[in-house]
Amino acid sequence: MKATEKTFNRLRISGFIALFLLLALSGLCCYLIAGTNETWSVITGIVGLCLLLVCLLGFMEIEPNNARVMLFFGKYKGTITDNGFFWINPLYSKKKITLRARNLDVPPIKVNDKVGNPVMIGAVMVSNLS
Repeated sequence: MKATEKTFNRLRISGFIALFLLLALSGLCCYLIAGTNETWSVITGIVGLCLLLVCLLGFMEIEPNNARVMLFFGKYKGTITDNGFFWINPLYSKKKITLRARNLDVPPIKVNDKVGNPVMIGAVMVSNLS
């Protein structure tokens, strides 16, 4: 079975721009709830605040040597390896993985082969599994 990795090419915007837009949306919703006396505007403001709470789940931060695997209802959609603060669709599951390499250095030991000659055996193992 061959592992296939693809980059995440769906909607991904800067987290700071999304934060500004969500703050503007919260101000508009609060104005609709408190600033007007019409029923439709209060209902619209409450629905807007509910959507705002759902949209807050879309923020994520990716640190150096880390990546995020994006799953949409259990189906693989891509991997984000760029560092930074992003906002994506909150319906995506974001699984954090590490890309850091781990080293294991086994010191050499002296063993004898079949004939009795001494042989030095050592190992250096590099793994990037999380």
